Amino acid sequence: METRLVITIDTEVSGNNSAYDTPNRQFYGMLDDNREFGIHYIMNTLDKFNWKCTFFINVFDSIKWGEETLKKLCNEIISRGFDVQLHTHIEHLNNEEKSYLAKQSLKTQTQLIKQGSSLLQKWTGVTPLWHRAGHLSADQNTLKACKELNLCDSSYAHSWSTCENIKTENNKRNNLRTIEDTLELPITTFETIPHSRHFRTLDINSCVLSELNNVTDQAIASETPYIVLLMHSFSFVRREGEEYIERSRDINRFETFLHQCQKKKNLIIGALPAPAEIKYTKRTFEPTTGFITTYINALSNFSRSYKNKIISFFPFVLLLLIKRRK
Repeated sequence: METRLVITIDTEVSGNNSAYDTPNRQFYGMLDDNREFGIHYIMNTLDKFNWKCTFFINVFDSIKWGEETLKKLCNEIISRGFDVQLHTHIEHLNNEEKSYLAKQSLKTQTQLIKQGSSLLQKWTGVTPLWHRAGHLSADQNTLKACKELNLCDSSYAHSWSTCENIKTENNKRNNLRTIEDTLELPITTFETIPHSRHFRTLDINSCVLSELNNVTDQAIASETPYIVLLMHSFSFVRREGEEYIERSRDINRFETFLHQCQKKKNLIIGALPAPAEIKYTKRTFEPTTGFITTYINALSNFSRSYKNKIISFFPFVLLLLIKRRK
């Protein structure tokens, strides 16, 4: 059985400074020198391999930036043969306060997802098949709402507190399965070290290259039908004060990973499948990457957290924690 690496791009404007955090910066990754590392860069890079991906569009960005901006974005993507699906951040409906879909009632969630689906269909003429909640904030009611609206869901990521109310067995945390009569394809997570109970999401920004390859190779070896990579439209840029700069290390990791994927047997890369094309398996997929890759990740992301600094300077602390948890 072939394994499909599904690349998903949460396409949204993040940040509350409308002078600097704009569609040009965060949808298109526009730098001051007019180079782009957003959706066009992602599509151009994947086109070199003749691969496609899924862009989850935060339709409610249209409240702040206008429907024409989002319509143009969606149709640029579709015109190039890429996939557009529904993403629902609801901050713009709540006075710009950080908001979670899962905290809403079933009735409200159904109304919001229906509104989002209608907007996407209005702009593109295409009815979405998949939904992903903003902040991965989904619960049983989210899945019930998706069922009512004939949507599949891809909001669950094991160990994320925002979706922990989705009832699932730990050993099936990566399995495509039916919950509340709704098809749920989780974002892939892996245990960094066996028995540590520390999980990391398969994310182009938070993983090092060895982790991306390790998890992908384990998926192929176990004949897992799907693994899901999380990215954002702004994965390759960041704001420093008033200036946006490129994330060179993450760009190199992405391109290198794709070149290495091209050489892997029984691996295909593509967008989310249509429900009628879904392949199931009864096997579980519980990847782990080990001490060395975890230590490499801590070194590579040294400045991002105190935890990484502690592990980098005192790796034996990590080993002691693992031993205690066994």
